[in-house]
Amino acid sequence: MKRLLITSLASAVGVAAVLAATGPAASAADREVVLTQGHIDLFDVTYDPAAGRLRLAVGDDTGAQKVFRDPSTVTIAVDEDLAATAVPDLPAYSFLGAPGDTVYLLPFSQNPDLPWPGWSTERLMGSLPAGTEVSTAADAVRLSVAVEGPGQVHAYQSNAFGSPINHYVDTRDAGPDTIPISRNAHVHTEWSFSALGEYTFTVTPTATTATGGTLSGDAATYHVRVGDPVVAPGLGLDVAANRPNAEYLYGQGITLTATPDAATDLDHYHWFIKGAGQTEYVVSNRSGTRELKLPTSTVWDGAQVVAKLYGHDHEVVAESEPITLAVDTLEPTTVLTAQADRAAYQIGQTAVLTSAQSPQTADDHYHWYVRKPGEEFYTWIDGTRAADATLPITADLQGAEVVVRLFDGDHAVLAESAPIVLTVGPAAAAATTTTVRLTRTSQRYGAAPGRADVAVSTASGAGAGRVSVSAGGRDLGTHALDGRGRASVALPARLAPGAHQVVARFVPADASAQAASSSAPARVTVAKARARVALRLAKPRVQAPARGRAVVRVAGVGTPTGKVRVLVDGKRVGTAALRNGRVVVRLPRLRAGRHDVRVRFAGDRHHAAAASAVRKLRVARR
Repeated sequence: MKRLLITSLASAVGVAAVLAATGPAASAADREVVLTQGHIDLFDVTYDPAAGRLRLAVGDDTGAQKVFRDPSTVTIAVDEDLAATAVPDLPAYSFLGAPGDTVYLLPFSQNPDLPWPGWSTERLMGSLPAGTEVSTAADAVRLSVAVEGPGQVHAYQSNAFGSPINHYVDTRDAGPDTIPISRNAHVHTEWSFSALGEYTFTVTPTATTATGGTLSGDAATYHVRVGDPVVAPGLGLDVAANRPNAEYLYGQGITLTATPDAATDLDHYHWFIKGAGQTEYVVSNRSGTRELKLPTSTVWDGAQVVAKLYGHDHEVVAESEPITLAVDTLEPTTVLTAQADRAAYQIGQTAVLTSAQSPQTADDHYHWYVRKPGEEFYTWIDGTRAADATLPITADLQGAEVVVRLFDGDHAVLAESAPIVLTVGPAAAAATTTTVRLTRTSQRYGAAPGRADVAVSTASGAGAGRVSVSAGGRDLGTHALDGRGRASVALPARLAPGAHQVVARFVPADASAQAASSSAPARVTVAKARARVALRLAKPRVQAPARGRAVVRVAGVGTPTGKVRVLVDGKRVGTAALRNGRVVVRLPRLRAGRHDVRVRFAGDRHHAAAASAVRKLRVARR
């Protein structure tokens, strides 16, 4: 087989490419997804941030919603009769073959009955990482394409006069060509295949960035089949159902088993299902083995199922005849109702489910089923075989539907309840316990303070978050807990004298995981600070009738305030207010002799009362 390397090109205004190969038909076989008609971005170029490389995908626009598929899972199937076209007797089209020769054409303008493949870089810019841009040059993106197949493949466009243009690659000379693809391009061309058979394209993307760098991508393989698929002869495949004639009653499990008619070591299967009224088979994701199990549903009534056995190169080596399923229902024998024990649940709780028959029958074979949002079929709740059941509540059950079914001895449904729709909220936050322990239950104003040791715990471990601490209503700030759920907070040295309650309040880091809590108050008693009263006589000796003067200074924590009383020989002779902790008091006229002078400080809100030492004053006669 001759293998040619071609570089496929595109521009913002549209281009054509020629992909050609010669030799016998390739052995490639249909892949999981077969596209027979509709719009297809065959070469969709994006950037994969996780891999750090360009990536190719197939933009499948043939269904209700666009799907981007791995190229290795897709076959483009071209119908022989719809695509057959005679080569025109025009010199400009001689590259297609002799006039009148048959080629298989996918036109530039969409034919709704045929595939309409093109290529696109429209998603590329939006997929690039921040700070990276593809060049605005016409050759910013390039696709290197290697083609294997039984004939020549051309992709081109025609101008307004019907002549081919943008025929950038002509494989007859086997020379490599380069066709540029600009960014944000979306291109369609005419595709022409000169022979029936299987074609394989190996495509590798590259791009130039705005700074001159290069982005590369891994090669992707594409499969195009022109005409009917070729199945290797010599191996047959039978499909048997677990019920006679594949006839089922609603509730009975459907199991299909594929069996080759000769011994083989091959064991790679795919199953294809065409629903009643549908025109296309769809690959099932429920099995890759010889056995296919389908969930209970009347949707299978009239469905056709085909099994295919694949070889080591993923080619089809055997294909079964379609088997048609029939699913019927029994008339209900009772009305079955289901109830949940709560209207709403939190994650981590368990739902208690009960059911009742009306009228009551002798049948007692039950199963419970759940269908989560987005799921098509109900799934059996493991272990449920009675009229009542339990279901652990998880986050994915929000909006889920639960039903109970009553079965006969042949596992056909006799009655089915209306669904219970579950309402699920976040799990309840774990309860926490906050405690405060004081290192000292009493302290003196201004002296070294004690500490409040805080601990927060749950039933299963330590609290995580912060605690705010207050003493006597005074905010002592917010403090982070350590890994053991503990914090140690110093009480203020100048906490006001008196009795105070120390309280800690826990603020969780995640309120959905742990609940807030407050401690019981711890009591601390603060005594007043000790004051020091100093007395000095301005003159220790005066001559009558002169009066002496007492110089008083009171020291403590900060500047004491309040009043002092002056005593002479034990009797109060005057009172004066402190100013900046000092005061000078003029003594009364005293009789001649010696006198004891003393000062008493009455105390203030922070200081206890105190007295000075006795000073001697001598009063001499005149």
